Amino acid sequence: MENLEWVQDLTRRVGTQVAAHRKRLGWTGAELVSACERLGYTKLSASAVSKIETGGRDGLTLAELLVLAEALDVPPVSLVFPLSGGDVHKSPIKAVTPWEAASWFTGEEPLKEPAPEGTPRGDLEDYRSHALTVQAAVQSDRLASDRRRLASRVEDPAQRELARENADAFEQIARKDCLALGRLRDDMRRRRLTPPLLPNEIAWVDDSDSGRSGR
Repeated sequence: MENLEWVQDLTRRVGTQVAAHRKRLGWTGAELVSACERLGYTKLSASAVSKIETGGRDGLTLAELLVLAEALDVPPVSLVFPLSGGDVHKSPIKAVTPWEAASWFTGEEPLKEPAPEGTPRGDLEDYRSHALTVQAAVQSDRLASDRRRLASRVEDPAQRELARENADAFEQIARKDCLALGRLRDDMRRRRLTPPLLPNEIAWVDDSDSGRSGR
């Protein structure tokens, strides 16, 4: 595929998706422009949007791609590499399936070996691992709290003792999950990465050494 042909194909694909999502929202071209302006981007006109949607442009800027995706409330990758349809060219000479292109775009394509520490892909993997670790810590913390409340309401002595043992086991899991989270966040900071804010219920993980030694 020639360079210009590839650029035009990419632009048409984005334009088709912009039109589809605009119509899904029931917007006119002018309303899409207004949505972009509310985001602080004032360089798109209704005629420019029309040209993008109908293939009347040979290309579009990265700024246009990002603001259109934000205005339409869709991930940018879904405009560039929609998962419907046949193979797409991620470069002028390389055609792949839509999913292969999308996963490459988002840094999620399968790797034969773990990405080296400090590389862009390695940093992405750290943030994805952090999200999963936060989810596990929140869930185990909630389960431990639920089990402790349940144990406090059991009246039968034998059943109450069993419920307390179960609560202790769940709390141990929660402590380990929060310990792992705290260590991961420390490691990210060591490598000058900024961990996302924690949910309020486990924000204590960042307090002094509590995230490393348990509450």
